[in-house]
Parts: sequence; C-alpha cells; structure tokens
Amino acid sequence: MSMEKSDRSEGYLLEFWTIGNSVRVAALDPVTNIEVTIVGPASCCPAGLERVAIAKLRRALSQAARKVGSPGSPPPTSGC
Repeated sequence: MSMEKSDRSEGYLLEFWTIGNSVRVAALDPVTNIEVTIVGPASCCPAGLERVAIAKLRRALSQAARKVGSPGSPPPTSGC
C-alpha cells in the first residue's frame, strides 16, 4: 500500500492510496471540510483520477451550497 499527496488544484487537498491494483483518491475542500472519495484502477493515469475526484468534489460543494440556501434549512453558523 502506498500513499501520495497532492495539493495542486485550486486549494483542494488530494490523497492517493494504492491498494493492490486499485487507487483510492480522496479530495477535500479545506474551507468547508467536505470530502469525497473515488476508486479507480491503478493502471489509470493520476491526472485522470484527479480530474474525476475534483469533479465529484465540485458537485458536492455545489449541492452543499444549494442546501444552505434552501427553505427550512438552519441558518449558517458564524464560528465566532
């Protein structure tokens, strides 16, 4: 099992774990702490896995932003 970290894409944190013939990629937005994961073949190029993970993270961020603005949702906390 090996691990590789990358933080090149728009401030997102990416983590690659190779497990046998698969790669687990975690993408995290450090501002919102939203994390998504994907699993792909180890033979796939890292850039392709990175694109898919970031696309999934952007979708999760978009869905979270819509939930915050939807009626009936609690107001955001200030953190102060």
